[in-house]
Amino acid sequence: MAAIPAAGAKLRASVLSSLIPTGWSAWTPTLANLTLGSGTVVARWRQSGNGVNYAADYIFSFTLGAGSAVGTSPTFTLPFTAHASYPTFSNVGYGELLDSGTAAYIAIGRLTATPSVEIMFGGASDIHTVITATVPFTWTTGDRLLIHGQGIEIA
Repeated sequence: MAAIPAAGAKLRASVLSSLIPTGWSAWTPTLANLTLGSGTVVARWRQSGNGVNYAADYIFSFTLGAGSAVGTSPTFTLPFTAHASYPTFSNVGYGELLDSGTAAYIAIGRLTATPSVEIMFGGASDIHTVITATVPFTWTTGDRLLIHGQGIEIA
């Protein structure tokens, strides 16, 4: 990838294209404290960069089906390693916890040990709360966890 040109320099198409994120690619995350059963996982990511700095965006969605379960402190792995400047417990994503047909709650993706992300509940007074089988609600078929992150610097 080409370097960013100096101020006032003409921008070549090859340089511009290196700065635009590539298309979305699927990845298969490793799940912990999430049982798939007949549920679905959708995981996509893309990378952008200029030859020196690289960043990534991601989308992770887990929909419960028959036999699916959410345990205490569910996690998934990212398809990349975050830069060392992200300390443990950094927020690397936001989203929703959807109680099918009832309510939506704020979700936070917290880096535990790169590349693992713990899905937390953004509870009362914006205090991060551990998700369990019954917090923030009792999980059942049709419920969904959705997290997305943008501009995460890659190691």
